Amino acid sequence: MKRLRTNRFCVNKILIGSLTVCMLLGAFSGCGGTGTSDSSSASGPLKELSEVPEYTEEKKMWIGGWNSPPATEAAYTYAEDGGVNMLWNIGSAQHMELAEKHGVELYPLMSSNKVLKSMEEIDAAYKSFENYSSFGGFNYVDEPGRTLFEPLGELAKNHNEKYPEIDFLVNLYPSSFYYQNSDNAAISYEEYVEEFCEEVLTELTDSRRILSFDHYNMQLGSTGGYLMDNWLYTVEVIADYAKKYDADTHAFFLTTQHYNYLAQTYESLKFQANAYMAYGIEGFSHFTYAGGWDNHPVDPGTGAPAGNGALYRAMSELDNELLAWDDIYLAFEWQEVMQITGSDNLEEDSFYVNNCFGNTSLSVESSDLLTNVSATKDTLIGFFEDKAGNPAMMVTNFDFPSAITGTDTEVPGAPDFNTLGTNYVKIKIEGANKVLIVRDGSLVEEEITDGTINLSLEGAGAAFVIPLRIVG
Repeated sequence: MKRLRTNRFCVNKILIGSLTVCMLLGAFSGCGGTGTSDSSSASGPLKELSEVPEYTEEKKMWIGGWNSPPATEAAYTYAEDGGVNMLWNIGSAQHMELAEKHGVELYPLMSSNKVLKSMEEIDAAYKSFENYSSFGGFNYVDEPGRTLFEPLGELAKNHNEKYPEIDFLVNLYPSSFYYQNSDNAAISYEEYVEEFCEEVLTELTDSRRILSFDHYNMQLGSTGGYLMDNWLYTVEVIADYAKKYDADTHAFFLTTQHYNYLAQTYESLKFQANAYMAYGIEGFSHFTYAGGWDNHPVDPGTGAPAGNGALYRAMSELDNELLAWDDIYLAFEWQEVMQITGSDNLEEDSFYVNNCFGNTSLSVESSDLLTNVSATKDTLIGFFEDKAGNPAMMVTNFDFPSAITGTDTEVPGAPDFNTLGTNYVKIKIEGANKVLIVRDGSLVEEEITDGTINLSLEGAGAAFVIPLRIVG
Protein backbone atom coordinates (compact mmCIF):
# COMPACT_ATOMS: atom_id res chain seq x y z
CA MET A 1 0.00 0.00 0.00
CA LYS A 2 1.69 3.19 -1.17
CA ARG A 3 1.14 6.22 1.05
CA LEU A 4 1.94 9.80 0.24
CA ARG A 5 3.90 11.41 3.04
CA THR A 6 4.53 15.01 3.95
CA ASN A 7 8.09 16.29 3.84
CA ARG A 8 7.95 17.35 7.48
CA PHE A 9 8.18 15.75 10.81
CA CYS A 10 -0.27 14.50 15.40
CA VAL A 11 -1.82 17.25 14.12
CA ASN A 12 -2.72 19.52 17.04
CA LYS A 13 -4.81 22.61 17.49
CA ILE A 14 -2.91 25.57 18.89
CA LEU A 15 -3.63 26.29 22.50
CA ILE A 16 -4.56 29.86 23.20
CA GLY A 17 -3.13 30.95 26.49
CA SER A 18 -1.74 33.94 28.24
CA LEU A 19 1.72 35.41 28.07
CA THR A 20 3.15 38.11 30.22
CA VAL A 21 5.53 40.27 28.24
CA CYS A 22 7.56 42.10 30.86
CA MET A 23 9.14 45.48 30.31
CA LEU A 24 12.89 45.64 30.46
CA LEU A 25 13.96 48.91 32.08
CA GLY A 26 16.86 50.91 30.76
CA ALA A 27 18.35 51.66 27.41
CA PHE A 28 19.73 49.08 25.00
CA SER A 29 23.05 47.71 26.16
CA GLY A 30 25.75 46.08 24.06
CA CYS A 31 26.09 42.28 24.05
CA GLY A 32 29.00 40.00 23.36
CA GLY A 33 29.09 39.46 19.61
CA THR A 34 27.17 42.77 19.27
CA GLY A 35 23.93 41.19 18.03
CA THR A 36 22.96 44.50 16.43
CA SER A 37 22.66 45.99 12.98
CA ASP A 38 21.40 49.25 11.55
CA SER A 39 18.49 49.17 9.13
CA SER A 40 18.78 51.64 6.26
CA SER A 41 15.25 51.00 4.96
CA ALA A 42 12.80 53.80 5.64
CA SER A 43 9.93 51.34 6.10
CA GLY A 44 11.94 48.68 7.91
CA PRO A 45 12.61 45.03 7.06
CA LEU A 46 9.05 43.74 7.52
CA LYS A 47 6.45 43.30 4.80
CA GLU A 48 3.33 45.39 5.18
CA LEU A 49 0.40 43.08 5.89
CA SER A 50 -3.30 43.86 6.03
CA GLU A 51 -4.01 41.14 8.59
CA VAL A 52 -2.26 38.78 10.97
CA PRO A 53 -1.23 35.59 9.14
CA GLU A 54 -2.57 32.24 10.28
CA TYR A 55 -0.56 29.04 10.33
CA THR A 56 -3.15 26.29 10.07
CA GLU A 57 -1.62 23.91 7.52
CA GLU A 58 -1.31 20.51 9.18
CA LYS A 59 2.28 19.66 10.10
CA LYS A 60 3.76 16.77 12.04
CA MET A 61 6.64 17.00 14.49
CA TRP A 62 8.36 13.74 15.28
CA ILE A 63 8.32 12.91 18.97
CA GLY A 64 9.98 9.53 19.28
CA GLY A 65 11.49 7.01 21.62
CA TRP A 66 14.45 4.67 21.26
CA ASN A 67 13.94 0.97 21.92
CA SER A 68 10.84 -1.14 22.19
CA PRO A 69 8.12 -0.76 24.81
CA PRO A 70 6.14 -3.86 25.77
CA ALA A 71 3.72 -5.01 23.09
CA THR A 72 0.72 -4.19 25.27
CA GLU A 73 -2.31 -1.95 25.01
CA ALA A 74 -1.24 -0.13 28.19
CA ALA A 75 2.24 0.62 26.86
CA TYR A 76 0.95 2.13 23.62
CA THR A 77 -1.72 4.08 25.47
CA TYR A 78 1.00 5.65 27.63
CA ALA A 79 3.03 6.37 24.50
CA GLU A 80 0.09 8.10 22.81
CA ASP A 81 -0.86 10.06 25.93
CA GLY A 82 2.76 11.05 26.39
CA GLY A 83 2.92 12.62 22.93
CA VAL A 84 5.10 9.89 21.41
CA ASN A 85 4.24 9.36 17.75
CA MET A 86 7.21 7.32 16.52
CA LEU A 87 9.36 4.53 17.94
CA TRP A 88 12.71 3.23 16.72
CA ASN A 89 13.87 -0.34 16.12
CA ILE A 90 10.55 -2.20 16.34
CA GLY A 91 9.58 -4.73 13.69
CA SER A 92 6.77 -7.15 14.48
CA ALA A 93 3.16 -7.51 13.39
CA GLN A 94 1.94 -7.25 16.99
CA HIS A 95 3.69 -3.92 17.50
CA MET A 96 2.55 -2.65 14.10
CA GLU A 97 -1.09 -3.38 14.97
CA LEU A 98 -0.88 -1.66 18.36
CA ALA A 99 0.95 1.31 16.85
CA GLU A 100 -1.68 1.63 14.13
CA LYS A 101 -4.38 1.89 16.77
CA HIS A 102 -2.57 4.59 18.76
CA GLY A 103 -1.21 6.83 15.99
CA VAL A 104 2.43 5.77 16.38
CA GLU A 105 4.82 5.08 13.51
CA LEU A 106 7.48 2.37 13.79
CA TYR A 107 10.96 2.18 12.25
CA PRO A 108 12.42 -1.35 12.20
CA LEU A 109 16.22 -1.63 12.49
CA MET A 110 18.02 -2.86 9.36
CA SER A 111 21.39 -3.72 10.92
CA SER A 112 22.90 -5.72 13.75
CA ASN A 113 26.05 -4.56 15.53
CA LYS A 114 26.52 -2.10 12.67
CA VAL A 115 26.39 -4.86 10.04
CA LEU A 116 23.85 -3.79 7.43
CA LYS A 117 21.16 -6.12 6.24
CA SER A 118 21.21 -7.09 2.58
CA MET A 119 18.94 -5.51 0.00
CA GLU A 120 17.06 -8.80 -0.23
CA GLU A 121 16.42 -8.80 3.53
CA ILE A 122 15.30 -5.18 3.44
CA ASP A 123 13.00 -5.81 0.48
CA ALA A 124 11.45 -8.73 2.36
CA ALA A 125 10.95 -6.59 5.47
CA TYR A 126 9.26 -3.91 3.40
CA LYS A 127 6.84 -6.43 1.91
CA SER A 128 5.94 -7.73 5.37
CA PHE A 129 5.13 -4.26 6.72
CA GLU A 130 3.92 -2.26 3.72
CA ASN A 131 0.22 -2.68 4.47
CA TYR A 132 0.47 -1.20 7.97
CA SER A 133 -0.20 2.54 8.20
CA SER A 134 2.08 2.50 11.28
CA PHE A 135 5.09 1.54 9.14
CA GLY A 136 7.03 4.81 8.99
CA GLY A 137 10.27 3.61 7.43
CA PHE A 138 13.55 1.89 8.22
CA ASN A 139 16.29 2.76 10.68
CA TYR A 140 19.22 1.44 8.68
CA VAL A 141 21.98 1.86 11.26
CA ASP A 142 22.92 3.84 14.35
CA GLU A 143 26.16 5.85 14.44
CA PRO A 144 27.91 4.52 11.32
CA GLY A 145 31.59 4.82 10.59
CA ARG A 146 32.43 6.31 7.22
CA THR A 147 33.28 2.89 5.70
CA LEU A 148 29.55 2.22 5.84
CA PHE A 149 28.71 5.30 3.77
CA GLU A 150 29.26 3.61 0.40
CA PRO A 151 27.01 0.59 1.15
CA LEU A 152 24.49 2.94 2.78
CA GLY A 153 24.51 4.92 -0.46
CA GLU A 154 23.59 1.74 -2.35
CA LEU A 155 20.80 1.04 0.13
CA ALA A 156 19.59 4.63 -0.21
CA LYS A 157 19.45 4.24 -3.99
CA ASN A 158 17.49 1.00 -3.57
CA HIS A 159 15.17 2.67 -1.04
CA ASN A 160 14.59 5.67 -3.31
CA GLU A 161 13.71 3.47 -6.29
CA LYS A 162 11.46 0.96 -4.54
CA TYR A 163 9.79 2.66 -1.55
CA PRO A 164 10.36 6.42 -1.52
CA GLU A 165 7.12 7.01 0.40
CA ILE A 166 8.68 5.72 3.65
CA ASP A 167 11.60 7.25 5.53
CA PHE A 168 15.27 6.34 5.23
CA LEU A 169 16.80 6.87 8.68
CA VAL A 170 20.42 6.82 9.79
CA ASN A 171 21.42 8.31 13.13
CA LEU A 172 24.86 9.93 13.00
CA TYR A 173 27.52 10.25 15.66
CA PRO A 174 27.89 13.55 17.53
CA SER A 175 31.17 15.45 17.41
CA SER A 176 31.98 14.16 20.90
CA PHE A 177 32.26 10.50 19.82
CA TYR A 178 32.54 10.23 16.04
CA TYR A 179 36.36 10.05 16.12
CA GLN A 180 36.33 7.10 18.56
CA ASN A 181 35.30 4.98 15.60
CA SER A 182 38.61 4.35 13.84
CA ASP A 183 36.87 4.75 10.46
CA ASN A 184 36.36 8.43 11.26
CA ALA A 185 39.60 9.30 13.06
CA ALA A 186 41.33 11.03 10.14
CA ILE A 187 38.61 13.55 9.30
CA SER A 188 36.86 16.47 10.95
CA TYR A 189 33.26 16.27 12.11
CA GLU A 190 32.22 18.59 9.29
CA GLU A 191 33.86 16.23 6.81
CA TYR A 192 32.12 13.26 8.42
CA VAL A 193 28.69 14.87 8.02
CA GLU A 194 29.45 16.19 4.53
CA GLU A 195 30.65 12.80 3.35
CA PHE A 196 27.42 11.20 4.58
CA CYS A 197 25.39 13.83 2.76
CA GLU A 198 27.33 13.36 -0.47
CA GLU A 199 27.42 9.57 -0.49
CA VAL A 200 24.02 8.79 1.03
CA LEU A 201 21.55 11.68 1.12
CA THR A 202 22.12 12.66 -2.51
CA GLU A 203 20.76 9.24 -3.54
CA LEU A 204 17.42 10.17 -1.97
CA THR A 205 15.97 12.23 -4.81
CA ASP A 206 12.36 11.17 -4.20
CA SER A 207 12.43 10.15 -0.54
CA ARG A 208 12.70 12.55 2.38
CA ARG A 209 16.24 13.42 3.42
CA ILE A 210 16.88 13.38 7.16
CA LEU A 211 19.92 14.28 9.26
CA SER A 212 19.61 12.73 12.72
CA PHE A 213 22.12 12.81 15.58
CA ASP A 214 22.48 12.25 19.30
CA HIS A 215 24.64 14.38 21.56
CA TYR A 216 23.97 13.91 25.26
CA ASN A 217 25.06 17.16 26.73
CA MET A 218 24.61 17.42 30.51
CA GLN A 219 27.29 15.85 32.67
CA LEU A 220 28.30 15.73 36.32
CA GLY A 221 31.60 17.37 37.16
CA SER A 222 33.56 17.78 40.40
CA THR A 223 31.63 20.93 41.35
CA GLY A 224 28.21 20.23 39.85
CA GLY A 225 26.54 19.95 36.49
CA TYR A 226 27.85 21.35 33.22
CA LEU A 227 27.17 21.36 29.48
CA MET A 228 29.59 19.63 27.13
CA ASP A 229 31.33 22.49 25.36
CA ASN A 230 31.14 20.84 21.91
CA TRP A 231 27.36 20.33 22.04
CA LEU A 232 26.37 23.41 20.00
CA TYR A 233 29.20 22.67 17.58
CA THR A 234 27.48 19.38 16.71
CA VAL A 235 24.13 21.14 16.39
CA GLU A 236 25.38 23.91 14.12
CA VAL A 237 27.15 21.46 11.79
CA ILE A 238 23.98 19.38 11.42
CA ALA A 239 21.83 22.49 10.90
CA ASP A 240 24.24 23.89 8.31
CA TYR A 241 24.48 20.71 6.24
CA ALA A 242 20.73 20.11 6.46
CA LYS A 243 20.25 23.53 4.90
CA LYS A 244 22.83 22.81 2.18
CA TYR A 245 21.36 19.41 1.29
CA ASP A 246 17.67 20.19 1.79
CA ALA A 247 17.29 17.74 4.68
CA ASP A 248 14.99 17.65 7.68
CA THR A 249 16.65 17.45 11.08
CA HIS A 250 16.17 15.22 14.12
CA ALA A 251 17.91 15.15 17.51
CA PHE A 252 17.80 12.85 20.51
CA PHE A 253 17.09 14.24 23.96
CA LEU A 254 19.10 13.07 26.93
CA THR A 255 16.14 11.62 28.82
CA THR A 256 17.37 8.63 30.81
CA GLN A 257 20.17 9.15 33.33
CA HIS A 258 23.11 6.91 32.37
CA TYR A 259 26.91 6.93 32.54
CA ASN A 260 27.95 10.34 33.87
CA TYR A 261 24.93 12.15 32.41
CA LEU A 262 22.56 14.04 34.66
CA ALA A 263 19.05 13.01 35.65
CA GLN A 264 16.33 14.87 33.78
CA THR A 265 13.27 16.93 34.66
CA TYR A 266 10.71 18.89 32.66
CA GLU A 267 12.95 22.00 32.83
CA SER A 268 16.08 20.23 31.62
CA LEU A 269 14.21 18.52 28.78
CA LYS A 270 12.66 21.86 27.83
CA PHE A 271 16.11 23.49 27.87
CA GLN A 272 17.33 20.93 25.33
CA ALA A 273 14.29 21.38 23.10
CA ASN A 274 14.49 25.17 23.12
CA ALA A 275 18.20 25.22 22.28
CA TYR A 276 17.69 22.73 19.45
CA MET A 277 14.79 24.73 18.05
CA ALA A 278 16.93 27.88 17.89
CA TYR A 279 18.90 25.88 15.30
CA GLY A 280 15.75 24.79 13.49
CA ILE A 281 15.78 21.14 14.59
CA GLU A 282 12.42 19.73 13.47
CA GLY A 283 11.97 16.39 15.23
CA PHE A 284 13.04 14.78 18.49
CA SER A 285 13.30 11.43 20.21
CA HIS A 286 13.89 10.45 23.81
CA PHE A 287 16.83 8.29 24.77
CA THR A 288 15.65 6.05 26.05
CA TYR A 289 11.92 6.40 26.40
CA ALA A 290 11.25 2.69 26.60
CA GLY A 291 13.79 1.86 29.30
CA GLY A 292 15.66 -1.43 29.33
CA TRP A 293 18.95 0.23 28.38
CA ASP A 294 21.89 -1.74 29.81
CA ASN A 295 20.96 -2.36 33.45
CA HIS A 296 18.12 0.14 33.64
CA PRO A 297 14.84 -1.63 34.40
CA VAL A 298 11.75 -0.95 32.36
CA ASP A 299 9.84 1.29 34.74
CA PRO A 300 8.55 4.86 35.01
CA GLY A 301 11.87 6.00 36.48
CA THR A 302 13.52 5.48 33.09
CA GLY A 303 10.63 6.89 31.12
CA ALA A 304 9.03 3.58 30.25
CA PRO A 305 5.54 3.86 28.71
CA ALA A 306 4.07 1.64 31.39
CA GLY A 307 3.71 3.90 34.39
CA ASN A 308 3.30 7.42 35.67
CA GLY A 309 6.63 8.31 37.24
CA ALA A 310 8.28 11.73 37.43
CA LEU A 311 10.24 11.33 34.21
CA TYR A 312 7.22 10.13 32.26
CA ARG A 313 5.23 13.13 33.50
CA ALA A 314 8.05 15.53 32.57
CA MET A 315 8.44 13.99 29.14
CA SER A 316 4.70 13.97 28.52
CA GLU A 317 4.35 17.65 29.49
CA LEU A 318 7.12 18.71 27.13
CA ASP A 319 5.99 16.51 24.25
CA ASN A 320 2.43 17.75 24.32
CA GLU A 321 3.56 21.38 24.52
CA LEU A 322 5.69 20.87 21.40
CA LEU A 323 2.83 19.23 19.55
CA ALA A 324 0.49 22.07 20.52
CA TRP A 325 2.28 24.44 18.13
CA ASP A 326 4.06 22.25 15.60
CA ASP A 327 1.82 23.64 12.84
CA ILE A 328 3.33 27.07 13.49
CA TYR A 329 6.96 26.08 14.06
CA LEU A 330 7.13 23.79 11.03
CA ALA A 331 5.59 26.46 8.79
CA PHE A 332 8.95 28.27 9.00
CA GLU A 333 12.34 27.44 7.52
CA TRP A 334 15.43 27.97 9.65
CA GLN A 335 17.94 30.50 8.28
CA GLU A 336 20.69 31.20 10.83
CA VAL A 337 21.42 31.68 14.52
CA MET A 338 22.84 34.51 16.64
CA GLN A 339 24.56 33.97 19.99
CA ILE A 340 24.32 36.76 22.56
CA THR A 341 26.51 36.88 25.65
CA GLY A 342 24.44 38.04 28.60
CA SER A 343 25.22 41.45 30.08
CA ASP A 344 25.09 39.94 33.61
CA ASN A 345 27.99 37.66 32.75
CA LEU A 346 30.00 40.46 31.16
CA GLU A 347 29.50 42.64 34.23
CA GLU A 348 30.95 39.90 36.41
CA ASP A 349 33.82 39.14 34.01
CA SER A 350 34.57 41.32 31.00
CA PHE A 351 36.47 38.39 29.42
CA TYR A 352 33.64 35.90 29.91
CA VAL A 353 32.92 33.52 27.01
CA ASN A 354 30.28 30.80 27.11
CA ASN A 355 32.21 27.58 26.45
CA CYS A 356 29.53 26.28 24.08
CA PHE A 357 29.57 29.55 22.13
CA GLY A 358 33.36 29.54 22.05
CA ASN A 359 33.46 26.21 20.22
CA THR A 360 31.18 27.29 17.37
CA SER A 361 31.92 29.32 14.26
CA LEU A 362 28.75 29.62 12.17
CA SER A 363 26.66 32.04 14.25
CA VAL A 364 26.01 35.49 12.78
CA GLU A 365 27.17 38.72 14.42
CA SER A 366 24.22 40.79 13.19
CA SER A 367 20.89 40.50 11.41
CA ASP A 368 19.19 42.74 8.86
CA LEU A 369 15.96 42.12 10.77
CA LEU A 370 17.15 43.70 14.03
CA THR A 371 17.87 47.33 14.78
CA ASN A 372 19.14 46.39 18.22
CA VAL A 373 19.04 43.55 20.74
CA SER A 374 20.16 42.99 24.31
CA ALA A 375 19.91 40.16 26.84
CA THR A 376 20.89 39.84 30.48
CA LYS A 377 21.69 36.10 30.20
CA ASP A 378 23.37 34.08 27.47
CA THR A 379 20.83 33.76 24.67
CA LEU A 380 20.33 32.03 21.33
CA ILE A 381 18.21 33.66 18.64
CA GLY A 382 17.33 31.46 15.70
CA PHE A 383 16.03 33.26 12.60
CA PHE A 384 13.31 31.75 10.41
CA GLU A 385 11.15 32.62 7.40
CA ASP A 386 7.77 31.31 6.29
CA LYS A 387 6.99 30.58 2.64
CA ALA A 388 5.74 34.16 2.18
CA GLY A 389 9.01 35.60 3.46
CA ASN A 390 7.72 36.68 6.88
CA PRO A 391 10.37 36.35 9.61
CA ALA A 392 10.26 34.70 13.02
CA MET A 393 12.73 34.22 15.86
CA MET A 394 13.26 31.45 18.40
CA VAL A 395 14.61 33.34 21.43
CA THR A 396 16.11 30.82 23.84
CA ASN A 397 17.47 31.42 27.33
CA PHE A 398 20.80 29.56 27.25
CA ASP A 399 21.64 30.14 30.92
CA PHE A 400 22.44 26.75 32.48
CA PRO A 401 22.75 25.97 36.19
CA SER A 402 25.86 24.49 37.72
CA ALA A 403 23.79 23.48 40.76
CA ILE A 404 22.08 20.09 40.82
CA THR A 405 19.15 18.98 42.96
CA GLY A 406 19.79 17.20 46.25
CA THR A 407 18.96 13.71 47.42
CA ASP A 408 15.78 14.88 49.12
CA THR A 409 14.19 16.17 45.90
CA GLU A 410 11.85 14.28 43.59
CA VAL A 411 14.60 13.88 40.96
CA PRO A 412 18.01 13.85 42.71
CA GLY A 413 20.99 14.87 40.62
CA ALA A 414 19.04 16.86 38.01
CA PRO A 415 20.04 20.39 36.90
CA ASP A 416 18.50 22.87 39.36
CA PHE A 417 16.94 25.55 37.18
CA ASN A 418 15.38 27.16 40.27
CA THR A 419 18.80 28.68 41.00
CA LEU A 420 18.72 30.80 37.84
CA GLY A 421 17.50 34.37 37.47
CA THR A 422 15.27 35.79 34.76
CA ASN A 423 16.69 36.60 31.36
CA TYR A 424 15.44 40.00 30.15
CA VAL A 425 15.64 40.25 26.38
CA LYS A 426 14.93 43.45 24.44
CA ILE A 427 14.61 43.40 20.67
CA LYS A 428 13.90 46.31 18.33
CA ILE A 429 12.63 45.76 14.77
CA GLU A 430 11.94 48.84 12.69
CA GLY A 431 8.31 49.07 11.59
CA ALA A 432 7.01 46.26 13.81
CA ASN A 433 3.73 47.11 15.56
CA LYS A 434 2.43 43.67 16.52
CA VAL A 435 3.86 40.29 17.49
CA LEU A 436 2.65 36.72 17.73
CA ILE A 437 4.43 34.95 20.58
CA VAL A 438 4.40 31.25 21.47
CA ARG A 439 5.61 30.13 24.88
CA ASP A 440 5.15 26.68 26.40
CA GLY A 441 2.71 25.74 23.64
CA SER A 442 0.46 28.78 24.06
CA LEU A 443 -0.02 31.60 21.55
CA VAL A 444 -0.77 35.26 22.21
CA GLU A 445 -1.00 38.34 20.03
CA GLU A 446 0.50 41.59 21.38
CA GLU A 447 0.59 45.20 20.25
CA ILE A 448 4.06 46.77 20.54
CA THR A 449 5.31 50.36 20.47
CA ASP A 450 8.28 51.73 18.54
CA GLY A 451 9.11 48.26 17.21
CA THR A 452 10.28 47.14 20.66
CA ILE A 453 9.71 43.60 21.95
CA ASN A 454 10.39 42.97 25.65
CA LEU A 455 10.62 39.40 26.88
CA SER A 456 11.25 37.89 30.29
CA LEU A 457 12.49 34.33 30.00
CA GLU A 458 12.71 32.14 33.07
CA GLY A 459 15.33 29.42 33.41
CA ALA A 460 14.94 26.94 30.52
CA GLY A 461 12.47 29.36 28.90
CA ALA A 462 12.09 30.47 25.31
CA ALA A 463 9.70 32.37 23.05
CA PHE A 464 8.96 31.93 19.36
CA VAL A 465 8.36 35.47 18.13
CA ILE A 466 6.71 36.44 14.84
CA PRO A 467 7.09 40.23 14.35
CA LEU A 468 4.48 41.90 12.13
CA ARG A 469 3.81 45.24 10.46
CA ILE A 470 0.03 45.50 10.12
CA VAL A 471 -1.29 48.43 8.08
CA GLY A 472 -4.74 49.64 7.08
